[in-house]
Amino acid sequence: MNRSLLVSAIAMTLNAFGAVESHAARMQDTGKFQERGPRFFLTEGVTVVRVDAGQLSVLTHRVSLVLNDVTLEEALTQIAARAGLRLFYTKGLLPSAKRVSLDARELTVAAALTDVLLDTKLDVLFSTTGQAALVKRADVQPPLFVGSIDGRVTDKETGAPLVGAGVTVVGTTLGNNTDEDGRYRITGVPVGQPR
Repeated sequence: MNRSLLVSAIAMTLNAFGAVESHAARMQDTGKFQERGPRFFLTEGVTVVRVDAGQLSVLTHRVSLVLNDVTLEEALTQIAARAGLRLFYTKGLLPSAKRVSLDARELTVAAALTDVLLDTKLDVLFSTTGQAALVKRADVQPPLFVGSIDGRVTDKETGAPLVGAGVTVVGTTLGNNTDEDGRYRITGVPVGQPR
């Protein structure tokens, strides 16, 4: 039996047990698949390491969804919602013309993200707090340098901490809310140019 038939037979067997053959899974047979799909990274402070999809529980979480010719932004929103994932990105990173279709039952988050991000040259950077950010693929290794932003929000008049205030990084979807002391921390912030 040739390799293509074997891959098809395995995929049909997996479908019978509730797994779904995605476009990304079919593409694994080609040598260029890894170059075309997103890479997954974990950041701890300023250290960034590449991880396999099986190393992070959020990526092995299984989701079911049906996407019919939706924008990439809508696809990412639905995947993140079903996975309980806080996914941040700058909207300008997303290819505006990219449309996505995916019919998946019990597909891992890693496979779903790989399917919709195929050929976008975007990678996914996870923080130890469970948040994730889409970042543009860089040409150098290690490919990503990120940092965090910490601060405290207080009332101008009284100096009292503001609880639950939303703080965002301008031009991105990165953000967080302040805690009971008015403190916030935003992780996974790609290094940019000073203003």
